[in-house]
Amino acid sequence: MATYGKPLPEGWTAGVMNHGDYYRWWPVSEQARLYAVSLAGLIVSLCTLCGIVFWIWVQRRELRRSSQPHR
Repeated sequence: MATYGKPLPEGWTAGVMNHGDYYRWWPVSEQARLYAVSLAGLIVSLCTLCGIVFWIWVQRRELRRSSQPHR
């Protein structure tokens, strides 16, 4: 029996409640490849974001150095 007093449809192992109805979901044990692909996508996205932030930081640092008068 799922939460909200509404059982999951026959044959479903997991579901997510959305506006009073369920949409189908799967546990990691049933969809290990999909989980691995999702995790890899998350890691690639985070690495890309960190790279962009680092690149912006380097550009700003170089801009500050070039705009300061030499001593």
